[in-house]
Amino acid sequence: MNPTDLLNKGLIWRGYNHAAEQPRERTIIVTGLGRSGTSMVAAMLGELGILSRDKAYQATFEDREFLHLFRFSETDSLPAAIAERNNLASIWGFKIPSLHGYLEPHELRAFRNPHLIIVFRDLVAVAQRHAIAELTDPLEAFFEASSGMSDLIAFLRATDCPALLVSYEKAVSLHDQFVTALAQFCGVPVDEAQRQRLNRMILPNNMSYADVARRRYEGNVDGIFDGCLVGWCRELDEPDPVHLDLLIDGIPHLSFKANRFRIDLRQAGIGHGSYAFAESLHALGLSPDAVLSVRVSGRLYELPGSGKSLWQYWR
Repeated sequence: MNPTDLLNKGLIWRGYNHAAEQPRERTIIVTGLGRSGTSMVAAMLGELGILSRDKAYQATFEDREFLHLFRFSETDSLPAAIAERNNLASIWGFKIPSLHGYLEPHELRAFRNPHLIIVFRDLVAVAQRHAIAELTDPLEAFFEASSGMSDLIAFLRATDCPALLVSYEKAVSLHDQFVTALAQFCGVPVDEAQRQRLNRMILPNNMSYADVARRRYEGNVDGIFDGCLVGWCRELDEPDPVHLDLLIDGIPHLSFKANRFRIDLRQAGIGHGSYAFAESLHALGLSPDAVLSVRVSGRLYELPGSGKSLWQYWR
């Protein structure tokens, strides 16, 4: 036995019985749980010319068009979108994390010779990265990731198309083996210069990705004026207003949107200026010692200027 046969490369390949059966035309679909390493693989497909960077979001490489169609269940438009991509290239691909949340296994047949690349990562690492990026509780993120993993495996089991299962941890430690398998699975040749570039793209803890692929908020609780709690909040690079929760002594009491217009925000160069809130406190019957906190709904982000007692706001 060749000693390399004993090496755990962290790759499971489900393919064709004979090489002659492998079609030249194929659609490479990268998926996996969010924050599992799919962006790294998608970036490598971009280097191979399989995934169009122009059609994908920066840093995450999620396909803008297909993500929109899946999220809004615009399945009637899917055949035309697929046909357009088929006409452009014999081998093309896209990345959508948690594809199993959008499509049923049989719906993969809409794509020409679909080939799945599914990236798996240590669930603790997935949960921690999700918690950092989404500003959520890491333990709850772990429970969600565990459930999502079961759903992803069930989706894979219900498909019969070629699939390459990738261990993210093994990929970052065994670069060359992963590059070889990726190129073979996609059916594209790789020269030595390209192989070196692909190897350099396998970066654990890529901080440029970590900085971009996360939620970023800004805002402030300005104070209490005429019995109303006043402030503002927005999520950077997102057009929709932020939903906020008012907590009294740590207990949620009110939910509201930060969507009021304030001329001072616009004059300060803060987008279109419609990020403010002014919530009446009259009906709450608060004591002077009650502590008021404002957080983004479903997140751990608390607005600056928050967390003071009522009498501190009055002063």
